Amino acid sequence: MSTIALVGAGRMGAALLKGWLDAGMAARDILIIQPRPTQAAVDAAKEGAICVESLSIKTAHDLEML
Repeated sequence: MSTIALVGAGRMGAALLKGWLDAGMAARDILIIQPRPTQAAVDAAKEGAICVESLSIKTAHDLEML
């Protein structure tokens, strides 16, 4: 599966993230772009999600942009 990027893990982003993980998506397939870590981002990182403060070419190499 391709990596899905979540831009912002505030209330809306946290709800999306929870839904994806509850539906069985692997945390390792999620890239969270969040300037200041939120609890949702920290929890997802503990499960294997990648959390970054900003997007760079290095982190964007495997993303499908929609």
